[in-house]
Amino acid sequence: MATFTECGLTGKNYTYGQTMDNALRWGEAVKKILPNSKNPTVAFICPNSPDFICLLLGTMAAGGIASPLNPLYTPGEAANQLQDSGAELLVVDPILEPLADAALKVLGKSLPVVVNGASKSGRPNAQEVLTNPNAKMLDFKELDPNSVAFLPYSSGTTGNPKGVKLSHNALAINAGMLSSQDFHRCKPALGKLMSCTI
Repeated sequence: MATFTECGLTGKNYTYGQTMDNALRWGEAVKKILPNSKNPTVAFICPNSPDFICLLLGTMAAGGIASPLNPLYTPGEAANQLQDSGAELLVVDPILEPLADAALKVLGKSLPVVVNGASKSGRPNAQEVLTNPNAKMLDFKELDPNSVAFLPYSSGTTGNPKGVKLSHNALAINAGMLSSQDFHRCKPALGKLMSCTI
């Protein structure tokens, strides 16, 4: 079976099918955690990992908006993005749980928090959903291709970071471009512009 995603440090990997199954399990969990939200923003304070990919894809499959936070943010910076994005759920890596707690304290309000691993404070563990073959999977429905799927934030070099709204359609176009057989023909950038001969 072909590997879809693999961690270079731990070797943990998922096939395409495992990634899809895990994402659909998480998508159903998002619907259960936020039953009254049609397109909730789910914020993530997680390092890159195969599980993070499943959580992002599952959030988007459920009609949610995935908004990753920089794990190097200060609590104030993280609180700013949580507020600005309208996050309704926070997913955090166990090692970054103290940052999440500090950010929520600065924010001055509570959010449901799910930890992608064992929580030191007894919070729900996303791994129990991702790795449970009996967990209910999302009944995937076609989404509006123009609706927002991904909300990363700019670097904030001239002020506070700002959200960049990316639609499902924009992500699909990028994925198609990257999987094109001609994409490898791009040459290294020389000067200020990158050229691509197709």
